[in-house]
Order: sequence, then C-alpha cells, then structure tokens
Amino acid sequence: MTPLLTRDELRDLGYALAVCPLTAIYAAAKAMKDVYSHLRAHGTTRDILDRLLPFDEFHDLVRLEEKYALDAKYADR
Repeated sequence: MTPLLTRDELRDLGYALAVCPLTAIYAAAKAMKDVYSHLRAHGTTRDILDRLLPFDEFHDLVRLEEKYALDAKYADR
C-alpha cells in the first residue's frame, strides 16, 4: 500500500508533483455504500438529505441544460 504522506512530506522527499487519481473515487464509493445501506435499513433517504447533493447543484454539475439543448437540436434528425 502506498504510504499516505502530506504534500510537505512529499516535497521534502524531492517530489514536485503528486497526483491522487483514486481519492475522489474512494470517497464517492464510500458515500454510495453508506447511502444505500441507510436506504436499505430505513427505506428512505429523507433523514439524510444533508448528505446528498441537491438536485439543482447536481443539475449544474453535470451541465444538464446543455444535454437538453443537444437533445432538442438533434432529436428530430
């Protein structure tokens, strides 16, 4: 397993750049596991809405408006 070093520790070891390509995926996987475990146990996510991204923020994040525009542009072709 790769040791978890801070940016300063890596700099002291001579590294100029460090990338963490899986960190967000691990966090997302844990969040999904936790939310679905809660949903299975309680039958709802109503009481953990603070742990979910609101629809409008998700909408902006995935640029849904752009997808709707493309759909409208090419749907009849």
